[in-house]
Amino acid sequence: MAPNRAYEPVIDQHDTWLAVNPVQGCPKGCTYCYLKDLGLTRTKPTELATPQDTLTQLLAHRYYHPELVLALYTCTDALATPATRAHLMALLDVLGASAVRNPVCLITKCAIPDDVVACITRNRDAGLPILVYLSYSGLGPTSSRASITPRCAPTSPACTPPPSR
Repeated sequence: MAPNRAYEPVIDQHDTWLAVNPVQGCPKGCTYCYLKDLGLTRTKPTELATPQDTLTQLLAHRYYHPELVLALYTCTDALATPATRAHLMALLDVLGASAVRNPVCLITKCAIPDDVVACITRNRDAGLPILVYLSYSGLGPTSSRASITPRCAPTSPACTPPPSR
C-alpha cells in the first residue's frame, strides 16, 4: 500500500521567502527530512505544474513581491533525477525570459551537471539572480566534504556570487 501523500501548494509563503514547488516528492530518504511526514520521501517526484504554469501562479499569488527570495523546489531535490533537472532548467529559462528578477535560491545535495551550470549561467547573465547552496547535512558518516566540494568548482561562473546591484 502506497503511503498517503500530502502536497504543499505550488507557491507558498514562508517566513522569509516564497517557496516555489512545482515538483514534489524526493527519491532520497534523508532521516531528518520534513517531507517524510508528508509521505514525500523515497518516492518518484510528481510534477504539479509546468514551468509556465508555475510562473503564472507565482505572479498571481497574493504575497508575490519582486524583492522576495524565491526558494525553488523545497519539496524535492531538483537535481536528483533527470526529470527534475529538466524541469528546473525549463523553469529557470521561463523565469529568465520573464520580467521576474527576484533572487532565486536552490538547495541541493547533488552534483551540479554541466548543462545545469550552463542554464544557471545563461539566466544569471540575463539578469536573474541565482544562488545555489550545496547542503552537507544528513549525508552520513561515509560522505566527506572533500568528496562533495569538487561538484561545483569555484571557478565556474555559476558558483561565483552574483554582481552587486
